[in-house]
Amino acid sequence: MLIQLCFFGAYSIISLPAGSLVQRISYKWGIVTGLTIAAIGCAMFTPAASYRVYAIFLRH
Repeated sequence: MLIQLCFFGAYSIISLPAGSLVQRISYKWGIVTGLTIAAIGCAMFTPAASYRVYAIFLRH
């Protein structure tokens, strides 16, 4: 249940800042910004897949 709380809680935490961002830069650039952030996040996991250094990504 904690995983679900964190996952869906992010929507309530991020919704207001994301709404003001979309209002400021338009929805098209908001989509581009979101996809760019997602691509950067995916690229950050590349070292874990290629070097098998999982400890870096499992720390909390």
